[in-house]
Amino acid sequence: MDLGHKLGKLVEKKILPLVALVESAIERAHFISTISKRTGIKEEALWEDLRRVKMPNLPRAYASEENVNKAARLPRKTNIERRLVGIIFWQESQPHPAVDISSLKGEIAARVGEEYLDKLIEVLALEKETLIFEAESYYSTSEKLSKDIVELLNNLSDDVLREKQARLLSELTYAEIVKDEADIARLSEEVQTVLKERAVLEEKRETM
Repeated sequence: MDLGHKLGKLVEKKILPLVALVESAIERAHFISTISKRTGIKEEALWEDLRRVKMPNLPRAYASEENVNKAARLPRKTNIERRLVGIIFWQESQPHPAVDISSLKGEIAARVGEEYLDKLIEVLALEKETLIFEAESYYSTSEKLSKDIVELLNNLSDDVLREKQARLLSELTYAEIVKDEADIARLSEEVQTVLKERAVLEEKRETM
């Protein structure tokens, strides 16, 4: 088996299953592009294999932190984003908003980035009336709205961290394949940092 074919098999079995954990389509596309540039494998081939990939059994060290079945039951990042942007649209349509819209946008941007938020608002503007109706129908009181915003933001933080963890684990797997000791050490440290951030977030949610 030549080196190129062997590398392709390793990417298919070790890296793509972890890429499949990344919920954001934008982040998946970025990661597929990165893998293609590093390995020389065409993006079309990577996407084709990714569509057939099975969800991975994560390394034992991370199993308790990243249970795939449990993650599947959590709100999807896209649904959380829709809910939050729906609240923004709704409140912007009100003469006397119940929340600080600028502050809410800042909280979301702090988690996903300003450019991503701007693009998200632009895309979801096509469903603006529907999202306003959903938000207005769901939130009967300002107290319920405030509590749900906090919960949505916390869930968004967790989903962003889970996506980051999945990316780092994919990169770590690649570093282990090519035996890049410097990258292995750096990525292992970054994974631990993400795990700590998720633990702090979980503690915060339990005290609410």
